[in-house]
This record gives sequence, structure tokens and C-alpha cells, in this order.
Amino acid sequence: MQGTVSLRSVHGKFLSAQPDGRAEWNRNIAAEWEYFQVEQRHNGKITLKGAHGMYVSAQPDGSVQINRKAAPPGGWEEFTIEDRGNNVVCLKSCHGKYLSAQQDGTAQWNRDYAPPGGWEDIQFMQQGDTGQGAAHALESIEILEDALGKPTQMTEASTKNAAKIAFVIGIFLIMPGLPLLIIGSISTAEDRLAMIIPGAILMCVGGFALFMSVAAVIRMGSTEGRSSVIEIGGSASTNIEVLSFNHNQPIRFRINNPPPGNSAWVGIYPVDARDREHDDRWRWLRDIDVDNATLPGQSKGKWSIRLFSDDGYTLHERTDFEILEGYKNEVWMRNARIEASRIIGDMIDHPTFGNMNRRTSTIIKRTKHGNMHRFETNNTTYLIKDEDLADEVKINEPFWGND
Repeated sequence: MQGTVSLRSVHGKFLSAQPDGRAEWNRNIAAEWEYFQVEQRHNGKITLKGAHGMYVSAQPDGSVQINRKAAPPGGWEEFTIEDRGNNVVCLKSCHGKYLSAQQDGTAQWNRDYAPPGGWEDIQFMQQGDTGQGAAHALESIEILEDALGKPTQMTEASTKNAAKIAFVIGIFLIMPGLPLLIIGSISTAEDRLAMIIPGAILMCVGGFALFMSVAAVIRMGSTEGRSSVIEIGGSASTNIEVLSFNHNQPIRFRINNPPPGNSAWVGIYPVDARDREHDDRWRWLRDIDVDNATLPGQSKGKWSIRLFSDDGYTLHERTDFEILEGYKNEVWMRNARIEASRIIGDMIDHPTFGNMNRRTSTIIKRTKHGNMHRFETNNTTYLIKDEDLADEVKINEPFWGND
């Protein structure tokens, strides 16, 4: 890849090299300062030279500078290019970080991951390209994303409208077609074919339109009662269990019957955020234990864990939950047993007692998720797997009531 290009972000803005060496990613059009000379290196990497004759440089602190007079081999001015197709790439620095375009118009070179469609996707546009085609392409992608991410109820509404239109057209064509067909059939005049043929055509087309409207209504009736949380491309057998979501502590969850393949991924979002607004809060399923997975801890508020079945934004499953301001420390236990509404066992990394065999205070609540038990005291939540709980849990224990 060589030549003169501009760098367009997913926000529709162009990267601009300022005379003082700053990088600004907030230009609506590409003029002189928004073009960069791509230089291909023998090691497969590239450099970017700005309009002022300076090279783009990725700093160890994650900042971006365009003020280097030279780009030595293996230096901070050489970048690995990851091709996403359709002239979309990601740039990775020698520090192992990805270049990211922020919504506020700044550029950061500090991302550990580059999810498809994220702020790390950069469109290389050759000089002379106005970007109109790219704008239309991005618009199409957004529309497709919205369509795939909506519940099937939206498809039913569209089908209902189409059925109404087809029904009206059918009646409109049959009303003049039927008299023509009848009169032409009983007439003995030589020109009766002039009535039979148009009548037959109108009846056929009108009848087909009526048939399609009735078929659409039948399809809608067969889908009534389906859960609106099942997404297009999703699976009813897949579900996400949120195991623990304490304030500012790692979100622990499990995925039952995850989608197959290596391209599925999961992220945590503010409940009203769009699918693309994941920042660094995501992981490939292939890199986590789906039976005991974690995502970064979050603050008080409503959140959702979203599972995508491909390396794009095809929503497969979603679970919403709320984090309260108060929280309890989580402590894992092994070799545990139940005794008088308390748990005795080996505590692991307890914030006060460290690693030692102790008895908990009185248990006030319990829950179970898969093979993991959660026992809560007033200030601590104890996590115990089935194999680490020596006694079989009995429902007549004082704390073992209905949840």
C-alpha cells in the first residue's frame, strides 16, 4: 500500500496534521493538511508522512504526534497494518497499541484491541476521492446494523403494512376485472376477446395480490406469542447468566450454549448505548472461559451484556441488569461445608484474613448459578463451586429459603 491517502474515522472525520505537530481528528473534508504519504517498508510495515514533511509517531503514553523528521526502522513511526477489507484498516504501533479516533476529535494510540466496526477502524481514501461513496457506504452499514439488531416484532409490523397494501391492490384489480371476464364469457359478439383477455389479466394479478396478503397474515399469526427478546440471527437455546455484578468489581457471568466458531464476542454496555459503543469493554469468546467469564467492573447504573455471533454486530443474545451503589467483597472458598447457617472452609484472598480456614458470619441469602453457589453475609459474598462444597445443600437450612 503506497500513495497519498486521507484517514477517515468511523465518526466521518478526517485526521489532520497541524503545523505545531499536533494530531486533530475532526475535519469534515480532506484538504492539504489531511493527506499523508504512505511509505511501504521492507518488513511489511508502513509510515505516514504529513503535509508539513513530518512523520506520524505513536508515543508510549498513548498520545499521537506528527512532528518527527525521520522514521527509523523499528521506531515509533513504523506501524503494522491490519487489513479489514474495502480500504478499511487498523494501525498497530511498535508498543502493541491500536490507533483510535475519539468522538471529541482527538486521536489516541492506546487501545489493546480493535473490534470490527470500532473506533479503531480507519478508512484509507486515495487523494481525489471526495468521500461521498464512503459516506453512503457507512450509512448503509448503520441501517443494516439497526435492522439486524431489532426484535422480530419490527419485521411483523413491516409485513402487516405490506399485507394491507397487497390487499387493497388485489381488490382494486379484481373489481373491474371480474365484470369484464363475466360479460366477455357470455357475450356472442366478435370482440368478446377484447373483454375476456383484459378481465383475465386483472383477475390473475388481483388474485395473486390477495393471495400474498392472506399468506402474510397467516405468517404473522403463526409468530404471535414469540418472545420479543429473541433477536434476528439469535438462538433461543443461548442465554447469559450474570453471576456477580457488584459495584466497581469485575462482572462475572456465564454463557450457556454459546454460538459456534471463533468470531463470536461479548461486551458490556450502558443499557442505552449502541452496539458500536463498546470501547475496551469486550472480549472474544475464544479467549475466555464461557462458564466463568469476567468483564471489567462498572459503576452504579443499568448495564447490559451483549453477545454477538460474528466479528461484526449481529446480536445473538442480550441480558440487562442493574448495579447498585453499595457492594460486598467477593471471596472464593474451597473445601467448604455448611454448619449452623454458616460456611466453614478455606478462604482465598479474603481482604481481611487472607488465605486461611475460617468460619463465615451468618448467611443471610443464597443463590445458585449453574455449578456455582453464592452465599451472602452482611458484608461479604462467598463463591463456592459444587465440587468445593463438601455437604449437599439442604433446603431446610435456615438461610436456604426461596429466592
